[in-house]
Amino acid sequence: MLFPARCAVCGGLGASPCPPCRRALLPAAPGPVPPGLDRLVALYAYRAGVRPLIGALKYRNNRALLPWASAVLADAWEEHHLGGALTWAPTSAARARRRGFDQSAVLARALRRELRGRSGNLPDLLPLLRRVPGPAQTGRHAADRRAVHFEVRRRPPLSVVIFDDVLTTGATLAAAAEALRGAGAVRVAALVLARTPAPPATTNAAVTPRPVPRFRDPEPAEFVRLALLCPRGGP
Repeated sequence: MLFPARCAVCGGLGASPCPPCRRALLPAAPGPVPPGLDRLVALYAYRAGVRPLIGALKYRNNRALLPWASAVLADAWEEHHLGGALTWAPTSAARARRRGFDQSAVLARALRRELRGRSGNLPDLLPLLRRVPGPAQTGRHAADRRAVHFEVRRRPPLSVVIFDDVLTTGATLAAAAEALRGAGAVRVAALVLARTPAPPATTNAAVTPRPVPRFRDPEPAEFVRLALLCPRGGP
């Protein structure tokens, strides 16, 4: 049985995401570039609109989203003049077997197909990295996310662009860049579909308390003046 295509954001019939939901997606705000990267290109803020799209790709293997995702990624590749071999930050082998796919690899292949249909700016797609087994990054605290390690499967070219679906703390891309540079890469950039917005800034400035009114005791001369104004006896 064939089911009609629906937007992964609003559930409306038709392409996913539908035009109104596409227009509602917020661009990623500027932020720090993870260590080891020369450049970082991030498309969208990882907020309400884009979350269900990436979730549908990542956890439900919703291939109906690939035309949209590959098109916007190819637009960014061309606009920012990215170049070099294209690779991706892989999930672990165990998680890829459990899901039946690696979402970053699927998106990287779709990006290369889109670029092949547009122009001659066709990067080599190389599986350069292997993730060292460890816990999943989704839902982990920032300190725990830093414990990410990659092994290089083959000697990389001098220039490499790493694709990843979501940038949160930057630990995954930093670890991937470190591994590639250690194996011989000279220029390493990254392209991500979405970036988690930075948390709002907090201040540690002390709050100055409002002064408490203080009442002084009257001076002796004031007692005399008050006594003259308010005699005890009657007239």
